Amino acid sequence: MRNSMKKQGGFGYILPLVVMAILASSALLDTLMFTKEVKRYDHFVKNTTDKVVEIVKSAWTFHLDDLNNEPDPTSINRWPENTDSLYAVNYLEQCDPLASCIEINRTLWDSPIEFERFVPQDVTDPLNPIDLPAKIRFTIDTSGATDNGAGDIGLAMELASHFPAGSVIGTEISFSVSRPAVDIAHNALTRTDGTNLPTAHWDFDGFNITEMGDMNFKDYIGGDGTPVSLRDSVFDTISLYSHGSYINKPSCPAGSISKIYLGMSQLVGRNSKAVKMGSFQTYATDSGSRWMVNIRYYTQNTSGVGYWEYPDGNNGKALAFTRCETI
Repeated sequence: MRNSMKKQGGFGYILPLVVMAILASSALLDTLMFTKEVKRYDHFVKNTTDKVVEIVKSAWTFHLDDLNNEPDPTSINRWPENTDSLYAVNYLEQCDPLASCIEINRTLWDSPIEFERFVPQDVTDPLNPIDLPAKIRFTIDTSGATDNGAGDIGLAMELASHFPAGSVIGTEISFSVSRPAVDIAHNALTRTDGTNLPTAHWDFDGFNITEMGDMNFKDYIGGDGTPVSLRDSVFDTISLYSHGSYINKPSCPAGSISKIYLGMSQLVGRNSKAVKMGSFQTYATDSGSRWMVNIRYYTQNTSGVGYWEYPDGNNGKALAFTRCETI
């Protein structure tokens, strides 16, 4: 009897360990499965966004090269009709029929990555809608991408967050892409004398843009009543610097000089009785191919004696702007 009890007691000790081992194995298996699912999910997101970026770049190139011979850059005909149009001109590369690969216009879960051309409208006045520059609209469906509907919707929401103004209805993602920014700039700029706009190849009556010197913004008049210069509106540096820091000067074309502008951004007074209002100074000293930033403030010690304090990097910052300025 005693031996039997001993055996039962031993088994009683082992049983909890067995249960714990089973639970631990189950938890480990769940963790491994979850990790695998997360990696698969992340792979779906990266692969799809990479494909969309590649398609958009190709569509932009098609638009800029004007392969449809449409002179109006805002026209719907300036865009490729679909991915087949991009394959036709070798702006996208199709899979080798003998190779095992997935076409660039299909997802890893075999859903098409499609786009279509459309003309958005300004309907501020519903009775007189105004056509806006044409765009392309992408649609992607995540249905069946994961093991359940909730996962498909979650993937759709995640993908939509990677695209401009992405929206989701169920498992369908939709977002639009505007014409290339460089093309928009063509319509925003004019020659300094205001005579004409650049062409699609950035030429002005045969003069390359690099030979033009400066340009003005079209229809942008400054407070002094004169057109605003493009060169004078572009800053090479916009950043925070501490006392004693150096900033490289921009290399400026003929007809312009390098300039720096400084303003106080952060200041903490130390070892002082008071800081006199109006005694903050930020200025730059010339050091050949660069400037040195100077920050100081006039204050008083406990005896009332005035002196200049130069804050260290933790107690003072100046906001610096550098640019090439037209002479």
